Amino acid sequence: MTDERKLLPYIDCTVIGDAMIDVVLPLSDAQDITSLAEGGVTNTKRKLFSGGAANIAYHVMKLGGNSAFIGRVGDDYFGRLFLDDLERNGIVTNVAIDASANTGMVFALVFPNGQRFFIDDRGANTNLQYNDIDLSLVKRSRFLCFLGYSYQDEGFSGYIEKILDETPDDMTVVFNPGAPNLAEKYRTAFTDGIREHVGVLILNKAEARNLTQCDSESDMIDSLLAIVDTVALTKGEEGSIIATRDEVHEIKTTTVTPLDTTGAGDAYAAGLIYGLSRNQGLREAGEYASRIAGNVVTHFGVRLENLD
Repeated sequence: MTDERKLLPYIDCTVIGDAMIDVVLPLSDAQDITSLAEGGVTNTKRKLFSGGAANIAYHVMKLGGNSAFIGRVGDDYFGRLFLDDLERNGIVTNVAIDASANTGMVFALVFPNGQRFFIDDRGANTNLQYNDIDLSLVKRSRFLCFLGYSYQDEGFSGYIEKILDETPDDMTVVFNPGAPNLAEKYRTAFTDGIREHVGVLILNKAEARNLTQCDSESDMIDSLLAIVDTVALTKGEEGSIIATRDEVHEIKTTTVTPLDTTGAGDAYAAGLIYGLSRNQGLREAGEYASRIAGNVVTHFGVRLENLD
C-alpha cells in the first residue's frame, strides 16, 4: 500500500460517470400509449432529481457508507443544482464545470405498469476528460464503479482504460452495461474491459443476452463467469442470481406493486456494493441489494431518504 493510501481515509465507493438531472414524467393516466404517438395528449406532474450515475453514490451514502462522484456538468442552473445536491448529501465531489455545454438531462417516461424508457441529452458528459479526474480519489476507494452509458462519448474507453491500469490491486471494479442496446453495440469493448479489469459485473437479462449471445440463464452465467469473478444477474420481479465460480445463489424478491422502476438498477448496485464493503457474504449482500431496489420501485423517482 502506498503512503498516500495509508494517510488518507478510504472511500467505500467512487463512481465515474454521467452527471444528469433526471426529469421523471409519470404517464399514469395514459392507458393507450399508442394514442400518444398519434398526436394524443396526456397530463402529468414532473418530478426533478439530481441523478445519473450519481444515484449509486447517493444510495451508498444513505445506506451508511461514504462515496465520491466524478463527472462533468455545465455552467448553468442545473449544474449548480447537481453540485448542491452532492454537497448536501455529503458525497465527495470531483466534478468539472464546462462553460461550453449544458448539464446533461434524462427524461424518463414512466408507463402505467411502472416500466419506463429514457430520452437523454448527454450535455457536458460528452466532454469529460482524463485530466478532469482526481486519481488520488480513485486510489483511496474500496470499490470503483462505472457504467456503459459513458462509452457513447468519444474518448471514454481510452481514458477509463488508462485509469483502470492505475488502480491498486486491493480495489474492486464494478461495471454495469447500462442498457441492452449498449451491451449489443459495445459488446467487444465491454467484454475486453470486463475480462481485464472488472471484479463485479451487474446487469439485467437483456443486457446479459446481448453481451453473451446466450439465451438460457445458466449459459449466460457460465459465459460471464469465464471473464469476471462475480456476476449479479437481475431479473426484475423474478429476483436475481448472484454467482461466482464457487457459489450460485437465487435471490427472491418481496412481492411489491411497482410504481416506477427508474433507478432500481442503481439502488441494487449501491446495495450490493455497500453489503460487500461491509464483508457480507454473497447471498446476504444479494438479498440486501434486492431489498433496497424493491423499496425504490414502490415510489416515483430514483431516490428515497430511507432505503432500509
